Amino acid sequence: MSKVLIVSSEIVGPRMAGPGIRAWELGRQLARENEVRLAVPGSTSSLTTENPALIRYEADGRALAEQMPWADLIVTQAWSTLAFPFLADPARVLVFDLYNPSFFENLVDHTGDVSGKEYNLQFGMDLARDLLAIGDFFICANERQRDFWLGWLAALGRINHLGYRADPSFRTLIDVVPFGLPGDPPRHTARVLKGVYPGIAQDDKVVLWNGGMWQWLDPAICVQAIQRLATSHPNIKLFFLSAGEISTSPARMMAARRARELANEYGLAGRQVFFNETWVAYDQRQNYLLEADLGLLAHRPHIETRFSNRTRLLDCVWAGLPVVTTSGDLLSDWVERHGLGRCVAHDAGQIARAILKVLATPRETFRPRFEQLANQLAWPRAVEPLARFCARPAKAPDHRPSLVAQWKENRTVSAARRESELLDAYRKLDQMHDHIEAIRRGRVMRLLNKIDRWLSILKRHNGTPGEIDGK
Repeated sequence: MSKVLIVSSEIVGPRMAGPGIRAWELGRQLARENEVRLAVPGSTSSLTTENPALIRYEADGRALAEQMPWADLIVTQAWSTLAFPFLADPARVLVFDLYNPSFFENLVDHTGDVSGKEYNLQFGMDLARDLLAIGDFFICANERQRDFWLGWLAALGRINHLGYRADPSFRTLIDVVPFGLPGDPPRHTARVLKGVYPGIAQDDKVVLWNGGMWQWLDPAICVQAIQRLATSHPNIKLFFLSAGEISTSPARMMAARRARELANEYGLAGRQVFFNETWVAYDQRQNYLLEADLGLLAHRPHIETRFSNRTRLLDCVWAGLPVVTTSGDLLSDWVERHGLGRCVAHDAGQIARAILKVLATPRETFRPRFEQLANQLAWPRAVEPLARFCARPAKAPDHRPSLVAQWKENRTVSAARRESELLDAYRKLDQMHDHIEAIRRGRVMRLLNKIDRWLSILKRHNGTPGEIDGK
């Protein structure tokens, strides 16, 4: 039995996004054979669990640092080490979860952005490179991602004779831990859509967008597809499950706003297109999945799609909900290979025709296909590679303690430098603000003086236009 510290960079609780869900489920599965502590941000909602035990930490990281001597190995996603460099402790076995190569998302969000965000893209790549150099074991979400990260590891010299002698497949260095599914089938516990949600009747056909409306996705083209069906099939309703403003980044919410604009422009909002403004609780999502008739996802053909792992739409597999999706990602390959629905090009007309074809097929027809795939993706099975490693945690054959120590020092110095740069930037902004304010005050005073001169002329000459114009 190992002592495993899992660090989540995002909230774990009733309403959580993919990173929090993954950390929670990894913790639950590893706790079957290990002593697990799951470190979560202090803002995490109240949960009660003994194993994994929840450790809440704040921005100073003090509570997190106190757990380090206890742990045999650390399991964390990349951004946690950025905030807390002490997690890269050379005395601990380091496991990095690379399931979300976020710099591909940043490519979509910030290309052409002159506000400095393109620098953040390079910063993310630099972080990934550094972690790949010091980690003892890595996990990712699918074989495409593994091939991608193997290329990085080879470029960094981690694919070497030491590793080959230990394991010619290098599965003991990096392996696939998919984003899994619950082992038990979903149960309907409350009516949430048909006959309950305003505008959706009991006999309507509900097309469900199950997940966030991010910029690297294309919810707007789905609204366009529904617009093509609006007259001939008014009973088909498109429901966006999580349409609230869940990000402070304007770029991240641009796709959601575009979908809303189109729905309003076409007169479909509240009639055939619906936007759920709240983030559905994790333990309530099955009610929407079971009441819907079809799952829908669309994305443009770009590099983020190639290496993505659409976590929320995997719930459609769990619930046996047929899917219409655009091609290019791993899920679309599954849809075609297993007959889970329809995979089409990025085209509103093709999406609309696919919706009609899948809705015309009884849902029961798809059930055996979904059950087979759901069993393969159940969390207990998905986590097996990580569970095997935790049973015998070990430093990588080419582990270099000096490199890890240097990384920690560089990160600490870098963090201090960034803080200094930010303070300097704030000082410069304050100076600029003062300078602009002085200019503004000077201009206002000059304008007031000019007005005073005009008024004095009017008083002396009873408003003679010629003299005023001359001034």
